[in-house]
Amino acid sequence: MKIKGVIFDLDGTLLDSMGYWNNLRVEYLKRKKIDFPPGLEHILVKMGSMESAEYLRMKFNLVESAEEIKNEFDREMTYRYENCIRLKPGVLEVLQRLTDMGVGFCAATATDRGLIEKPLIRLGIYEMFAGILTCQEVGYNKTHPNIWREGLAILHTTRDNTVVVEDNIQAVRTAKADGFTVYAVYDETAEDEKQMLQVLADRYLDSLKEFLNDLK
Repeated sequence: MKIKGVIFDLDGTLLDSMGYWNNLRVEYLKRKKIDFPPGLEHILVKMGSMESAEYLRMKFNLVESAEEIKNEFDREMTYRYENCIRLKPGVLEVLQRLTDMGVGFCAATATDRGLIEKPLIRLGIYEMFAGILTCQEVGYNKTHPNIWREGLAILHTTRDNTVVVEDNIQAVRTAKADGFTVYAVYDETAEDEKQMLQVLADRYLDSLKEFLNDLK
């Protein structure tokens, strides 16, 4: 396959951010000095910010509204994105190689633009992308393939010459079902999903650096 375009997920794929997301709700409970049962973090990590805020409000009879809890989540993650989150190993090398080869790439992310643009700018890679697509703006989450279809329009490529790079099982499954070639990349916060990703994806990368082997 001659690669002419790449559509990258961001969190967990290019940005080493999933650990912050995974700990976000548990850290909120700790700050509130609320005891919680073991394993709760595994339930919460599958939820969006508003869904998890409502879940915590109901489960622990919190006086704050779900909106207030979500706003606290947003403030915490805004700080993390602006100051703490770093690139995963190999990201700069891969993006530079694509740029040097004239291969266009864009991002397709479930994270809101207001959060995600700041670390990309801070880390010096924002201007390298042909565009940034968010689920919020597209109007669909990644159980629907529309975000990657719009990526094709940005890159002026086709499914036959475009690779989707993801770290999430549902996203890999959806993109594959829509006819995309999908590379799955390892993220240490989802060790339990590694075997399934290896089965589902067209190619599995233990590190994004391995992508360089496909770009010679």
